[in-house]
Amino acid sequence: MQGFMTRKVSFGLAVGALCGVFCFGAPEVRGGETDALLQLLKQKGVLTQEEAEQLKSDAQKASAEQEKKMEEKVAKTTPDWVKNLKFKGDVRARYQSENIEDDNKGQRDRGRFRLRFGAETSPIENFSLGFGIASGSDDDPRSTNQTMGGLFSKKEIWIDYAYGQYRPTPWLSLTGGRFANPIWQPFEFLWDNDIRPEGVAAVVKTKPTANFGFFLTTGYLILDEKNNTHESGFNGTSYMAFLQPGIDWRMSDKVNLKLAASYYFYNNLDELDFSTTTHSGFKWSGFKRNTLDGKRLKYDYDAPTFEAELGFKKLFGDCIPYIGLFGQYTYNPDPHNENKAYITGVKLGSDKIGKLGDWQIAYAYRELEVDAWPDFLPYSDFYNGYTGAKGHQAQFSFGLAKNTSLAVNFLRADPLSKTKGQPVSTGRQNLVQVDLNWKF
Repeated sequence: MQGFMTRKVSFGLAVGALCGVFCFGAPEVRGGETDALLQLLKQKGVLTQEEAEQLKSDAQKASAEQEKKMEEKVAKTTPDWVKNLKFKGDVRARYQSENIEDDNKGQRDRGRFRLRFGAETSPIENFSLGFGIASGSDDDPRSTNQTMGGLFSKKEIWIDYAYGQYRPTPWLSLTGGRFANPIWQPFEFLWDNDIRPEGVAAVVKTKPTANFGFFLTTGYLILDEKNNTHESGFNGTSYMAFLQPGIDWRMSDKVNLKLAASYYFYNNLDELDFSTTTHSGFKWSGFKRNTLDGKRLKYDYDAPTFEAELGFKKLFGDCIPYIGLFGQYTYNPDPHNENKAYITGVKLGSDKIGKLGDWQIAYAYRELEVDAWPDFLPYSDFYNGYTGAKGHQAQFSFGLAKNTSLAVNFLRADPLSKTKGQPVSTGRQNLVQVDLNWKF
């Protein structure tokens, strides 16, 4: 009788010990500790093989039920915006070499880096909020690069974007704040990719058929705030309004055509004093290629643009996943000359660089006349972002590992011979960039 009671007590202690291991032990050690404990109890004669297996099964079930209850409790008490929170970011290390042939400054070599980090969440259904920070040497809207130097001095971080978005239907989104540029362009040209517009925008995307899609992007973007102290008596907010309708047509399994036409309207742009700073502190004085009348722009820049890309998927088999022929054109009707801009080129390779072996090659030729486009918007690496230049660009990107890539970018730019604005240089600019990119 005493032996039976002893075995019964031991069995109960074994059950309690196993439950403790399964309920409170770390997941990675539960299996090993449980097997060792059961083996010891079998050696001592406390448990039979059948009892040990049954005990292990019961303890696992109890542990699973306990974990489920904990998960349900956490889910009920955790706010939706926390559960839906997503993070993203990237780091880029760059070597850059550049020279302008007649500026007597010689070749400039420097190291640069970029850090971007952002978060997005959905606090309630159909609404999303996002923000991001980025590096940058100053508040230049066209660059998040930080030049290495300054005797290891600490570097600044800027607010890159902060927005709210509402999607009342799957085909409509309404965005306000500071956000990624919603305007489509086939290659970085009239808009620098680092620019984050400020204002409101609406995007419509719908597919009437399986092979044909329509999109419409429109927005009201604030350029500078209302101010009553201008010498000219200007007292209105400077803004840009735009409209971009377009189509995305899958003509066959291998051929796709994307077309868009845009129109930009500027209000009070000609009233800004481009010899000073904006009311938010940014220095307009860095942009001097558009023709000025005193301190202000001489011409209006209300203008249409036209965008196109013809794509071919696996036209030559798997060796070339994609080939795209693209172009963009704009014409400013206000000035009588030096009022046109265009880019044309080809890109081929993978859709994106995400893993080892992915690759992309692109080539483009562009001409951007002095008064074709506002000179605070174009791609800033081509002739320092000024208008009044033409030239070539070649890019190569290769995936080294998951979310890790190498990129080489070469640009050769020449000032247009007829340039009438304030010249940056009359010589050719050569620029080489070698980047290592990491995404997370």
